Amino acid sequence: MKRILMLLAMSLLLCSCGDTKTDDSLNKNNPIGGNSGEITCIKMKDLVKDEDAILIDVRTESEYNENHLDGAINLNYETIEKTIVTKVKEKDKPIVVYCRSGQRSSVAKSKLVELGYTNVYDLGSIENCTK
Repeated sequence: MKRILMLLAMSLLLCSCGDTKTDDSLNKNNPIGGNSGEITCIKMKDLVKDEDAILIDVRTESEYNENHLDGAINLNYETIEKTIVTKVKEKDKPIVVYCRSGQRSSVAKSKLVELGYTNVYDLGSIENCTK
């Protein structure tokens, strides 16, 4: 009996650990202070279209020249603290960053938040919108 109760408790625990993202919705966390601030491709396109968000490819110039998302500008994540002010002056302007795998965009998002930008989203990998 104890074994059955233990298995039942473990299965309930495992069921509660599932993915809680909703279909094509923004991460429910605050985009600047949540766990990831990630955004889906569909929501990114909506932000760019409806709210005039700035789409930033944070990869190197050569990677950007090989391929990039339509409408994206290239600001390398290593120098984004210095170059962002030339492209985005309003600190509350929606900004979406992406890179090849999601690592550099995560770093770039953190740097932008540290600079006081309050509406920054991380698309992660460019492949999230090119599949």
